[in-house]
Amino acid sequence: HRGPTLKYILEKGGALGLKIAQCISKQLIDAVAYLHGHAVIHRDIQPANLVISGAKLDDDLWWNSDEFDIDGKVLAHTKKCHVTLIDFGFAKALAKEDITENAIASNDGTAVTSTDESDKTSRGRSRTRDDSISCSRRKMRGQTPLGTRSYAAPEMFTTIRKVTQSISSSIHRRRTKQKSESECISDYGMVADAYSVGTTISHLVTGIPPNIDADEFVASKNRPLKKLSRNIKKCFSDKSTKRAKKYRLRSDLPLDINEVIRLLTHFDERRRSTVREARHLPWIKGNLEDADIGESADVQSFMDSGGPMVFLTTI
Repeated sequence: HRGPTLKYILEKGGALGLKIAQCISKQLIDAVAYLHGHAVIHRDIQPANLVISGAKLDDDLWWNSDEFDIDGKVLAHTKKCHVTLIDFGFAKALAKEDITENAIASNDGTAVTSTDESDKTSRGRSRTRDDSISCSRRKMRGQTPLGTRSYAAPEMFTTIRKVTQSISSSIHRRRTKQKSESECISDYGMVADAYSVGTTISHLVTGIPPNIDADEFVASKNRPLKKLSRNIKKCFSDKSTKRAKKYRLRSDLPLDINEVIRLLTHFDERRRSTVREARHLPWIKGNLEDADIGESADVQSFMDSGGPMVFLTTI
């Protein structure tokens, strides 16, 4: 698929229009839900790894306000966009044995259950316990902390330790040495991808990169000296009609968008939404004014990935 990355689009014009942001978010969540339905964790979801094809890059419709879409051009532009998740260099196809019995408990200490993600992989005496816990919420021991730091889930780094400090048995020692990709490891599950998805969505609707104070960032763009500098540049530039970059604060977003970001980026992974659960949030599930997005057979197969996991590999 040819096209610019989402990172390039954000750097060029800032926050996207909410309609096209919804389209991209919906396709991103569908794609990651499909991966998780096949027990694949990506571990490096970020704007630089999302290619947007089908629409012209030099079109200001990427950033236009949806409320001014009187002639339907923004909606037509949105329908053309196709999102492709790339760079699977850090991805891992999990086997049954990778998903440990160390399930993440909810705040009251009970097992976390999910109506659309049942676990059909356990056997023997642990089956009753495992059937009540979503595979997407299982922590996996001894994983390499990979990805781009500003988009990575906090548990990747709060549980980090050296390999030699985490070994409790000779069997675990042998397996860790075989599979570890660095000297350090940590414990996390597929909800780590959910955090990266939420952080990416936050970036595309606000235009503000993660781990930056939003109020200070927006204020810095509106300082008098910066405005004066931009105006001077316009006077001496051939591209005097170049649009200004747009930024939004989270407080300026509709409640349903904030709900998606809040649930996917919760610091506590026990309370964080899984990607497959996020498919049912109103802003993600909602129709784009009768747009054809999500109606194709390929996309529908993503949406049907909420059942038992299909493992692509075995240990």
